[in-house]
Amino acid sequence: MLDSMFCSRQRLAPLRHAENHGSLVEIKGTPTGGFGLTGPPTTAHNCRMSGSKASFKRSVLLSLFWVGLVAIAASCHPTDLAKVGTASQPLVMKIIPGQSVPASEKLAQLTQRRLEKYGIAARVTVATDVPALIEELGGGKTHGAILNTMSYAVARKWTRARPQLRLVFRSGKSVYRGKILARADSGINQLSDLAGRRIALKDRYSTTGFLLPRYQFRQNKVQPGSSEFLGTYKGVVLAVYNRTFDAGAIYYDDPDGLGKARDARAELVEHVDATTVLKVIADTGELPSGPLALDDRLTATLKDSIERALQSAVAEDPEYRQTLENALGAIGFVKAADSDYEGLSAIIAGAGLEEEDLIEKGYVLKIREALQRIE
Repeated sequence: MLDSMFCSRQRLAPLRHAENHGSLVEIKGTPTGGFGLTGPPTTAHNCRMSGSKASFKRSVLLSLFWVGLVAIAASCHPTDLAKVGTASQPLVMKIIPGQSVPASEKLAQLTQRRLEKYGIAARVTVATDVPALIEELGGGKTHGAILNTMSYAVARKWTRARPQLRLVFRSGKSVYRGKILARADSGINQLSDLAGRRIALKDRYSTTGFLLPRYQFRQNKVQPGSSEFLGTYKGVVLAVYNRTFDAGAIYYDDPDGLGKARDARAELVEHVDATTVLKVIADTGELPSGPLALDDRLTATLKDSIERALQSAVAEDPEYRQTLENALGAIGFVKAADSDYEGLSAIIAGAGLEEEDLIEKGYVLKIREALQRIE
């Protein structure tokens, strides 16, 4: 269930959202009883801490030490942003891996090659640690990144990285769209029918598999009976198909020109009737797709050159287009602005969350925020 998964995956809760109560931890701002949609978000979890109180304190101190080292490192290596993109100060860009890490690594190589073709000295790699990437963006050690929407929400709060482009998907749209599925023979026809029911979710850091449905359930004051993270959208679809769960949250895209499904039901290739057995019963909304975010202190000339390089890669290089699709499920880029993401903070807050809750190990940033207050 959601509660047990939070207990197992977030033993070190965000510092200012966790209090030590003997052998129990009270975690504030996380859901209980499924999505935790009724009453205030502050509730006590029946979640035992691993180890002793001293062990917990040591873990916090180690995290504080790590964050301190990162902060010192960032401050001791200032970057002359006017020289970024030159041989003496290469552009450092990172990509958060999407559907495939190997494809993301290849995308990094092709992106670097394309930037160099446009006269931009660059080092493009795959990011393996999102909080560390946020720290690097904030400290000027990394100058840009292709992010997903969840990680950009954090970068938007903590750094000066702002969107230059954003991803476009097969449908030609540049948004993540979410739906909730149920079996056509279940008698479930709308969101309110899911009160007390079993809900399947993808994972704690998913836009359409967690954030958007959580927001909708809370805003509509519908309290599911239980919910569980299954790890993949295919797992969610299969669980609803097999009646293990009453409904599931998925990503959605319009059918192609031949009417073939391009939403998560299409992943269930072993059940060709999935699109008829499973029906959409609710729309969970949409959010803008992940951006290429660049430090807004970079020169306008460099930012424009980066944009042209990536747009030309999509237009001229079939290998780049295919790799972009394999890595991130996208077919191109469209011009973006920070205003595209203005509604994101309201949805996060409406879901009873904070930006740092959207990324794995986000508690590291919470600890740093606490340190800054002490300073």
